[in-house]
Amino acid sequence: MNVACCGIGARGADVINGLAGTGLMNVVALCDTDMGAPATEKILKKFPNVPRFQDFRQMLDKMGNQIDAVTAGVPDH
Repeated sequence: MNVACCGIGARGADVINGLAGTGLMNVVALCDTDMGAPATEKILKKFPNVPRFQDFRQMLDKMGNQIDAVTAGVPDH
């Protein structure tokens, strides 16, 4: 399954790592409003060749036909 991941820092990173660890998904796009944050940088380094976006609308416009599912990592507060 080709998955785009939105919100890739903190909780989002946990979601991505958990899903990627199953071996059942391909990360095809990464999206976060704060690409320079320390938590997002870890995921960016783990998937260096995956396209990156700061706006999910642009991600979907450009890659929507390549995406089967989208994760949304959001704060729990």
